[in-house]
Amino acid sequence: MSDEMRVEADGRSAAGARWAAVKELERLHPDADVEKVRFETVEEAERDGEDCVRVAAIIGGEERASEAWKDPAQEDDAAQEDDAAQEALEEEEEEDSELAAEDEDEAEVQGPEERSSDGGGVNTEEARELASVEWPEEPVERVRAAVGAVVASLGVEGTISVEEEEEELVAAVEGEDVGLLIGRHGQTIDALQLICTQLAYRGHEERKRVVVDAAGYRARRAEALGRQADRAASEAASSGRAMELDPMSAQERRIVHNHLKDRPEVETHSEGEDPYRFVVVSPLGT
Repeated sequence: MSDEMRVEADGRSAAGARWAAVKELERLHPDADVEKVRFETVEEAERDGEDCVRVAAIIGGEERASEAWKDPAQEDDAAQEDDAAQEALEEEEEEDSELAAEDEDEAEVQGPEERSSDGGGVNTEEARELASVEWPEEPVERVRAAVGAVVASLGVEGTISVEEEEEELVAAVEGEDVGLLIGRHGQTIDALQLICTQLAYRGHEERKRVVVDAAGYRARRAEALGRQADRAASEAASSGRAMELDPMSAQERRIVHNHLKDRPEVETHSEGEDPYRFVVVSPLGT
């Protein structure tokens, strides 16, 4: 049996308690691999008239049945195809323009230099190779070249299409084995999207949002998030209590916020710190 690292924390919900426990685990054990964290619910109780959940975050020790750190898509049928792309860009409140907010959010995704190849991402060496390339002048061709370089380095066989629309530039990869490009919990494709966002319009006055997709992953993920958001909104409205979703990226939080913005019975906001920031869906009037 290996040594066990265990930290307990409280929260108003399981999601909040998990976030707090992981943050404390990282503080006490900076070298801990949070990808290997498992969770156990220690206690569910009511304190001072409010629900409270105590959760333990555990690394190492004896493996046993526990609550895994899951991305919400793992519970949706539509996301099952992306087995390697599921689990657990900061959304900005209201900036001068929606595009500026999105660009700042994209920049807050964990940088490619912080990811390892075996963890499902673009590592430091790969990022340096991309940075040393002499890129084409046009944004469409820059993105096509960047996506093509990563697809080739991963050994993925697929066709690449890049289209520049009025408000965004979209690169899509289609093929039979694009799961490697999506990566574990979507890390690889998010890292590639960040690189393309920073690269596409460098030196250009015009800027547009850049999206990198593979085999319709973004649409399937958005549908799964929409269903989860609807369930949380219905539960919040019927119970009169705020519902916390699992931690997700700023891009995904934005999807939830936009999906629920027209539902008159609820409102949304985000709490916590990346990468464990999460959406709270509250009944109006609370």
